[in-house]
Amino acid sequence: MLPDYHYVSFDSPETRLFWMDDPSGALNSLKGGVIFDEAQKFPALFEYLKIAVDQDPTAGRFVLIGSAQFMLLQSISESLAGRCGFQSLLPFERAEVPHVSVAKAELFGWYPELVTRDWAMSREWYDGYLTSYLERDVRSLLNIGNLADFHRVVGLLAVRTGQEFNAASISKEAGVSEKTVVAWLSVLEASYIIFLLKPWHRNLGKRLVKRPKVYFWDTGLVCALSGIRTQEALSQGPLAGALFENLVLADRAKAIAHRGLDQNLYYLRANGRW
Repeated sequence: MLPDYHYVSFDSPETRLFWMDDPSGALNSLKGGVIFDEAQKFPALFEYLKIAVDQDPTAGRFVLIGSAQFMLLQSISESLAGRCGFQSLLPFERAEVPHVSVAKAELFGWYPELVTRDWAMSREWYDGYLTSYLERDVRSLLNIGNLADFHRVVGLLAVRTGQEFNAASISKEAGVSEKTVVAWLSVLEASYIIFLLKPWHRNLGKRLVKRPKVYFWDTGLVCALSGIRTQEALSQGPLAGALFENLVLADRAKAIAHRGLDQNLYYLRANGRW
């Protein structure tokens, strides 16, 4: 999308060493737009970017991306507050992959890397995702002593997708405190693993305090966590309805987020009277 931009990846130790010698000179040598990948691996960059943006506030000169989002956001908020905008890229929408099998994507996932390689070794990919990216990001926010407990809670949320969030029930089954469950839920939401659907109510205050429903941004992750491995298990298993509901809602929520629409999704909780 930005073919004329310079591309600098701080994943490379050689690149980091080169920039460490003269960050200001290296930055000034790049004329035009620049993409900095894995920017959080070179924290010194942000102070020089602040100076460069103050000298020339032209929007869009610098694009910062990184896999460790919490570390990246922390560096940005400390140095570039008020000087930047954010765009979250969620897993693919249905409209972005018009030739894909919806049933196959529902089972194996909507992450770009999986779709573009026809879901080869998708289970191994999810295992790596959970043990590296997610645990690293979670540990940067919370001091989790037992990662097995964390995985257990994520798994329990997966088999409850589409249900109202009940911290007490998950706490009892996972063997951790309700406070811990709620804290981990917040991290999973911030990590774009799950999203919450609040109940509709005319009273705004009640929308805030009533139990939300929990959904995952990616149905393939739900299948991986809940042991669904085949199309038959997906379509005929106990989570079939919940996963289809999750698929439809997640696709609409992605469309809203990616387009910056001023819309909100709710669920209607009826008590028999309309």
